[in-house]
Amino acid sequence: MKTEWKIAQNNDIPEWFFREVNYLTNKNNSDYLAPLLWGRGIRDSQQLNWFLETNNYQSPSFISEFGWEIKQALTRLETAWNQREKIAIWGGYNLDGVTATCVLWEGLKLFFPLENQLIYHLPDSLNDSHSLKSHGIDFLQQQGISLLITADMGSNNSSEINYANSLGIDIIIIDHHSLPDDRPKVISFLNPLNFAENHPFYHLSGVAIAYKLLEALSQKFSSLSSQPIRNLLDLVAIGLLVDATPLKGDCRYLAREGIKILKETKRSAIAILVQLCQDNGDRAMDISLGIAQRINAINYIENSTNFIFQLLTTKDEKLGEDLANKVEKAHFNVKELQKKILNQVKKKIQNLDISNIGVILVSDSQWEVKILPLITNIISQEYNRPTIFLSIDNDSMIAKGYGCGIKNIDLAELLTNKQELLHRLIHYHDTIELSLPVENIALLRDNLNQQIRSKISFDSLQPIINIDLIITVAELGQNLRHELRLIEPSSVDNPNPKLLIKNCWFKILRNTNKSYNSKIKQGQYIQTYFTIFDQTSPDKGFNGIWLGHYSSDINLNCYYDVVVELDYNCAEKKYYIRIIDLKFSQEKSNYYNTIKPSPSIIDHRYQTTLLSTNNDDILLDKCPFQWQEITHNYQNAMASKKNLVLAYNHNNQKNSQELWQKFIGIVKHLIQEDKTREIKQILEEIDMSELGLKAILNSLEKIGIIYENRENRIKFKQLCPTFSTEIYQEIKQQFQDI
Repeated sequence: MKTEWKIAQNNDIPEWFFREVNYLTNKNNSDYLAPLLWGRGIRDSQQLNWFLETNNYQSPSFISEFGWEIKQALTRLETAWNQREKIAIWGGYNLDGVTATCVLWEGLKLFFPLENQLIYHLPDSLNDSHSLKSHGIDFLQQQGISLLITADMGSNNSSEINYANSLGIDIIIIDHHSLPDDRPKVISFLNPLNFAENHPFYHLSGVAIAYKLLEALSQKFSSLSSQPIRNLLDLVAIGLLVDATPLKGDCRYLAREGIKILKETKRSAIAILVQLCQDNGDRAMDISLGIAQRINAINYIENSTNFIFQLLTTKDEKLGEDLANKVEKAHFNVKELQKKILNQVKKKIQNLDISNIGVILVSDSQWEVKILPLITNIISQEYNRPTIFLSIDNDSMIAKGYGCGIKNIDLAELLTNKQELLHRLIHYHDTIELSLPVENIALLRDNLNQQIRSKISFDSLQPIINIDLIITVAELGQNLRHELRLIEPSSVDNPNPKLLIKNCWFKILRNTNKSYNSKIKQGQYIQTYFTIFDQTSPDKGFNGIWLGHYSSDINLNCYYDVVVELDYNCAEKKYYIRIIDLKFSQEKSNYYNTIKPSPSIIDHRYQTTLLSTNNDDILLDKCPFQWQEITHNYQNAMASKKNLVLAYNHNNQKNSQELWQKFIGIVKHLIQEDKTREIKQILEEIDMSELGLKAILNSLEKIGIIYENRENRIKFKQLCPTFSTEIYQEIKQQFQDI
């Protein structure tokens, strides 16, 4: 799809803004940082202080802000300490829940050090549900538990909460998911969604709330703990970044401080992973997101939250090394699987008319469901559409998967509007987990498209790259990067800066297969190396890479406009750029004469005689039945740099009566034999478009025939053997009209 470039408006910046940025960053000038922040809408002193001040940030008091709820929690914990009660932590299966459990486990151990006084429970990922369970509560009672703290769950478990209360178990809920209609009957309900959206605590995730509770506990009972709670911030940073939490308010402060500790962590396995991540760059996000990707990968391979718990908490060097090696191997394997599924997904999307849909919803029975969240995120950004990918279980005929919305479309809201089609719906920060009967997939797709169409034009869903700064090749390097790094840590709401270089050209192109880790030749991907030049640096260029592209994708004889990110290679100690997107230069319209024009689509349809065409052109002289036939031929034309000539003349000379009889014969045969047939085969036999066939299939219900579409194969069922002749003739006429 064509991608729109949107350049930030950062002109006419007042002098006071530059002065304040310089003051907060202790720099003499901020040629790049000030325009970047202004272009992102940070335009007053309060916003600047919140965003740039690293040493004097004042977090609101958790005790005063949460008021009665946190005071209840602290009082109940004090009672548990005085009476030496047994406490359980029940964590959610996702990685925010696991890291929150680790933080609570280590933090509460400082206050409740007695052996067996503190236990934790973690479900095994997707094999268990993200909620309290009565049988688990029974187990806790048998263990003598009288106080239960949930980690990243529990807000909507009213029946299980009531059951625990009946057994004499008190509950403190730590959660950040959707609020229930009524406050749960618990000792303390710590959910930041009770605050206004602009409150510093509103975006706190499960792990962040867990830390803030321990911080409040430490402030009130400082004499009970011998170690600083701050040492847990490395886990908090990992949890925030694994969960893709918007780093706003207190979340930004916690992540920033946590990343500092993460670089010096004493956790043996995590320390090894930090070093591996630093091999790819020295940015805080290179390290933290690298760890997040690896933990997500091992979560898929091991399918064990307890493995993650051990990975995050162990300080045993031998065990840490073994765990880190397992994680690294899993990371490579999952990268390969992600690449495989992404290729499959893109092939399916090629069969869609993207311009005519508002949501991308595709399914497959071969996909591993836990790999899908990352894929949905990649595709939703690339196509700028809400995206849902589903893995189908052929035994239960249930589809499970994940969805991802976009900035101006709330996918969670759209799905909630049709919740009757779903079995399950859980909304995280930027990811939606869902499941539904396979038979409801088409209904859900149609309804989501209808809802989106009512809100926005599909034409406006063009992918957008937001560009922060226009720079030159001469400006690339250390000074620019040092300024850009001051916006870190980056996040979903504060992305890495995008830079536009205009009227540039390339030299010294070469592509190679790279490994995800130079020490282990596993998980290969294509990468093109280049040197880029412009008029500010015509002799001394700047090196860069383009991931997933071959050198043939760049023409050495052309001028380009290029969107890049600036980065640093720790191993080679060199700065470089990474291409995000490129287009032919808008200003340098006169290309060299050696450049062959881009392939065109030449429309010769319905002409009595075919106009002369180049022998090298690709000729499409048969009317296509499906959209992908045209897209496939055009892709071939683009690849071979040829024109595509549409030269078909679809005057249907076939007898519509004969086609109807053939269609009814197909339906009867498939019903009697209880068989399926490919949609493409039916379309060819009855000489009809896919949209026309769908209209007829939906009308067949009037004569008691329903159909199922499974993986582009049709199966018919007859519900009632009798129907009126009048309705039959009506459907027949509709078919002949089409």
